[in-house]
This record gives sequence, C-alpha cells and structure tokens, in this order.
Amino acid sequence: ASSSAFICGGSTSGSGTPTSASQQYNGSTWSDMSSIPTAYTLGMGGGNATDGFTAGGSDSVSGNMGVDPINTNYLWNGSAWSTGNNLSASRNMGAGGGNTSSALIWGGTYSELNSSDEFDGTNWSAGGNLLSGTGLRGIDGDAENNSSGFSVGGYDGSSNTTTTQQYDGTSWTAATAAIGSAYGTGDHKGCGTKTSFLSAPPITSSGSVNYYNGTTWSTTSNTVGDRRSIYGGDGTKAF
Repeated sequence: ASSSAFICGGSTSGSGTPTSASQQYNGSTWSDMSSIPTAYTLGMGGGNATDGFTAGGSDSVSGNMGVDPINTNYLWNGSAWSTGNNLSASRNMGAGGGNTSSALIWGGTYSELNSSDEFDGTNWSAGGNLLSGTGLRGIDGDAENNSSGFSVGGYDGSSNTTTTQQYDGTSWTAATAAIGSAYGTGDHKGCGTKTSFLSAPPITSSGSVNYYNGTTWSTTSNTVGDRRSIYGGDGTKAF
C-alpha cells in the first residue's frame, strides 16, 4: 500500500458544512497541510502527499447536500495548492483518480451523469461515457491515469447497482464480474487498478473487504478497523 497520502475538503459537522482542511500521511502519522483555496464537500481526487489533485464537489449545503456541483480543480505539489483549469462539466459524488499529470473522474451529481472528464496535466476534456443507461452517483472507483479507470456500483436514479466497468482511454466496457452486493450513494470507497482492486462495504456491514483480481471478486480475511460510510481513500495497489 502507499506510504504517502492526503485528504482534503469534506464535512466536519452533522450539518454538512464544507471545510477547506487538508491533511497528509507519511506512512506512520497524519499532519496538517495547507488548506485548499475553497471549502467543499463531495469532491473527487487522486495522487499522494507530494503530487495530488482535487476536483469538483459542492460548496453549498442548501437543499439536499450535493445539488450544487462545482467545476473547480486544485493541484498540490507537496508544499502548496494552485488553481488548475476547470472541469468540462460540474460534478460531485463521482469517482476518479490519477495525479497532476494525468487523471480521470466520472459520474456524479443528483442527475446521475454518465460522462467522464480526462486531465492531461493542463486541461480537462470530455472522455467516454459510462455504459449505456448507467449514469451514476455515489460510485466506488479509482483511476491510475486518464486512460485507465475502474468503476464499481453506484446509484442509477432508482436503485443501487452491482455494475463494474473499466475505462481504456476511449470507452467504458463491462468488467469481468459484478460485485456481489449493490452499493451506492457514497456508501463505500475503494482503491486499486483494473486487475487489483479493494472495496470496503458500508457501515451496516461487518467491516469486510472485497478484492477484485481482474477476473473475480472475493471477500478477504481482512476487515477495516472501524465501519463507516460516505468516506474516501486511495493507494497504489491492493496487494
């Protein structure tokens, strides 16, 4: 697993009020880092404590949390945040990954977008759409770069799904196997690649961790220390 990580934004209270706080992990301890320029929640991002990005989200808690997506993008170089170019579409509650050189995000918002955004280190541009009829929010997923992403579950506007799909830089295709239980609306997050992916089910579960090896899903012998929901995480590999 990665020994360098960061988190930023989110909500620190039951009201859902966005925060600009950021923290980094060096393999043993967490410490504060510079705050992101704008407080937000429900955003996407990727990278590590020396090379990371955050994009989209919501800077408002009016109405249902997340109904006001934004298109902002911030880049982290290990010491300071800078403002990057905007996304091609405003979104939140999606999934994504990568770094400041190459990144991918997809889905999101209360309208269940089926589009994706690719980042080339300078600009965001529209990428391929998710599989037909599967606009999603509250997705589990990760991306290595702008041409390799893996998406799990999500809410399609009427129900949570077990859909798994992968991106090759041009189009999304169905992955070999769907995850066993339907998840969505921010219930869980995961990390990894199209051939090695970890996914932790939501708070109502036993704290188990699911693993995808590129062909099949299985439940590992490991459990997360605390069960939780609507959270995020990332890493360089599952095992």
